[in-house]
Amino acid sequence: MSHDVLAPGAVTTPVVENETEDQILARVRNAARRARMRTWGLRAALVALWLGAWELTATVWIDPFFYSKPSLIWARLVEWFTEGTQFGSIWLQIYTTVQEAVLGFVIGTVAGVVLGVLLGRSRYWAEVLAPFIKALNAVPRIVLASLFIIWFGLGLSSKVATVVVLVFFAVFFNAFTGAREVDGNVMNNARILGASRRQVLI
Repeated sequence: MSHDVLAPGAVTTPVVENETEDQILARVRNAARRARMRTWGLRAALVALWLGAWELTATVWIDPFFYSKPSLIWARLVEWFTEGTQFGSIWLQIYTTVQEAVLGFVIGTVAGVVLGVLLGRSRYWAEVLAPFIKALNAVPRIVLASLFIIWFGLGLSSKVATVVVLVFFAVFFNAFTGAREVDGNVMNNARILGASRRQVLI
């Protein structure tokens, strides 16, 4: 006797004799659709329960001045999108935030990849610069954000610099580790076959 082990959440359908292939596929698709609907229904119920508990708690036990309610948050969002904020249009605020995030992400990613690969392939410079990089990485990001505000002001530059710092070290250490873990035999074979330093690096 054999026993089939099913993965958790797997969709099972009863076997019906004399079914065509199209009927089997349709039955399986319907069963999968019902399973997805049940999953999303349960998720929606959990979200509604959480919001309801939050609303009740903020109304009965907690002062909404210190801990707002979902209904008040929703009303404020509607006000922002219909009338704007005290600093202007909400769409302008969203555009500015996205611009800061994208610029910081691009600069931090490019700098992290380039420096990570270069230092990963140069053991000498990696040893020289390692203490400085570790020291910079050990500085709390909130401290650097405060310094950037003092240095660059409250404009675009300070926000971009903060995002660059947040992205750079994560990308740098991954690129550095990846470059250091490349098999040396592969590199030597590439050089033997005539690859230049730039081709090997790429």
